[in-house]
Amino acid sequence: MITGSGSYRLVRGAMQNWSDLAMTGPSVAPAVGAWALSRLRPGDSVLVVGAHNVPFVRALAQEAAALTVLARSIPDARTLSVELAGEGEVEVVCGSLTGLSAEGRTFDLVVSLDDLSRVVSVEVPSEARWEHCLDHLLGHTTPDGRLLLGVRNEMGIDSLASMRSRHSTNADADWAVLATHDRSRPRDVAQIVEVVRRRGRAMSGEAALGVFPSWEDPDVVAVGVEDLPEPLLRLLGLTVRRSGALRRQQADPARVVRAATASGRLSALASGWLVEMSPGADSRTGEPAAHPAGPYVEECRPGGSVSRFLLQGGEVVVQAVEGSPEDARTRRLTLCADCDLALDAMSDALASHDLPAVRAQLLAHRSWLEAAADESGTLPASRADATLDNVLRCGDHREVLTTGGAPAGLDDVLDRTLVDLVHRIGESGGRHPWPAAMGAEAMYQVLRAMAGLPPAAMPAVVGRDTVPPGDQVVVRHDVAGLLARIERLEETERALRGRAEWFERELTTRERQLRTVIADRERERGSAEAREQSLRTALADVKASATFRAGRAVLSPALTARTLSRRAARWSEAERSEPS
Repeated sequence: MITGSGSYRLVRGAMQNWSDLAMTGPSVAPAVGAWALSRLRPGDSVLVVGAHNVPFVRALAQEAAALTVLARSIPDARTLSVELAGEGEVEVVCGSLTGLSAEGRTFDLVVSLDDLSRVVSVEVPSEARWEHCLDHLLGHTTPDGRLLLGVRNEMGIDSLASMRSRHSTNADADWAVLATHDRSRPRDVAQIVEVVRRRGRAMSGEAALGVFPSWEDPDVVAVGVEDLPEPLLRLLGLTVRRSGALRRQQADPARVVRAATASGRLSALASGWLVEMSPGADSRTGEPAAHPAGPYVEECRPGGSVSRFLLQGGEVVVQAVEGSPEDARTRRLTLCADCDLALDAMSDALASHDLPAVRAQLLAHRSWLEAAADESGTLPASRADATLDNVLRCGDHREVLTTGGAPAGLDDVLDRTLVDLVHRIGESGGRHPWPAAMGAEAMYQVLRAMAGLPPAAMPAVVGRDTVPPGDQVVVRHDVAGLLARIERLEETERALRGRAEWFERELTTRERQLRTVIADRERERGSAEAREQSLRTALADVKASATFRAGRAVLSPALTARTLSRRAARWSEAERSEPS
C-alpha cells in the first residue's frame, strides 16, 4: 500500500502501547546522515528498519526511487505515515521483522542504523539473537544489494564514562528484547569483519564508520576509524573531548578520552560503528567501492555546521562543509606533537587550584584575540568562534580548530568564552578553586576580573547554545553526573552550614553581651531606687521631728506677713502707674 494520505499497513507482530520514537533514540547526526545518503544509488529501492528520526527518513524518501519503512509499533507507524505523506513512493509497514520477511520482498538498500536491539517485536515468538536479526535483514537484500548496519559498542566511551546501565534501570527507554549478553553480537571492528565474511559479504567503501562520543547523540564520526593515521587520531581525541553531547549527558569523561588518545586506544572506544555490507565488489563497476576522501574525521558543531579533517600530502586539512564537498572551504591546520586544547590546560589549572596559571591563560587568550581585532573591535570569521574548547595550544602558538561563519565583536567572543567556561566548570563536576556556594554570576565576575575586564552582566547563554526565553533546558542525568552534582551540593551544604554556625556563634555572643548590659542596667536602676527610697524616708523623719514642727510654727506667721506685704506693695505700685 502506497501511503499518500497518512495510511500504513499492518503485518504480524505490531506493538500497540509502545513508541520507539518517543524515547531516547538516534539523532542521526548530519555527518551520519550524509554518510548514509552517500551510499544511495540512483533508482535504488530502500527498506528502513528500526528507530530513525523523521528528518533522516524524509531525506531518504526524497532521494530513493521507492522507500519502505518498517516500524514495530502502531504509534510510530502512524507518526511516520503522517510525516511522510506526499513524499513520493513511500510505504509504511507496522509489525515485526519476521512478519515482513514472510513476504519475501527484497530491496537494493536496507538501512538499520539503530543497531538491532529495537527491531524485535515482543508480539511474536522470536529467538531474539543478534545474528538471527542480521540474517533477516540480509534476506531482504537483492543479489547485489547492500545493508547499512549500525553496531553499538558496549565498551564505548559513553558506557565507560558512566555508571548508568540499561541492565540496572527500569525505564521504558532502557528495555529491549536483546538486552542480554548475546555472544553472537560483534564487539569490535575485527569481529564485525568476521561476521560479514562468514555470510559471504564484504565491507564496501571504508571499513567502518566510528561514531563518537554517544550512541544516542553523536556529533563526531571517523571514517576508517580502525586505521586512522596518527594526526587524525589525535584530532579525533580533540573533537571528542569538546563534544557538546558529553555536556548534555552531565558526564565529564574528558580525562578518559585524553588517556585513550595518548595510549592509541581511542578507535576501539567508539560508541558504535556503521558499516556497509555488500556482495563484495561494486556490481556496477566491478571494483571495490571506496570513499574518495579516504580516512577522515567529521564533526558537527552547534548550529549544524560540519567540519571535515583529513590528510593531504602529509598535512592536516580542515574543510568547513556548508552544503556539499564542492562548496567546502579548505585550510591547513598546524598540528604539532604536543598541542592540546586550551580548555584542557585551563581544566588542569583549575583542578590544581593554580590561580596564577588560570589568570595567565585568560590574559594570554584575551591578548591573542585583541591582536586579531580591527580598530572597531571586530574579529575576523577565523576567530569568531574562538572559545577555549576551539583553540589549539602548542607552546605560545595558538590556532583555531574550526573557524566561525561570520565576523564577530571582540567583546562578544570574550563573553562567550567566559560564559562557556563557567558552565563547563559547573557541568563537569571537576575541582576548582572557588567555593561551591559561589553562583554562576559570581564566578563569571571573578573570571572577568582575572582576564582584566571590567564588571558586566552575565549574558543569558548556556555554554555555546543560546536558550530562547521561556524554553526549559532538559538535562539527562546519569549516575556519574548525579554523583558529581551530589558532591557539589554536599560541598555547598557544608559551606552554608559553616556560615549558619558562624551566625549562630555571633548571635550567641551578642545575646550574652546584651544580657550582661541588661543585668548592669537592672543593678544600677535598683541602686537608684534604693537611694531614692532612703532620701524619702529621711525627709519623712525630718518632717515628723519636734524641731521641724516648732520651727514651722514660729516661721509661719512671719511667712504670712511677708506674703501680705508683697501683695500690698504690688497693689500700690499698680495704683501709681494708672493715669489720673
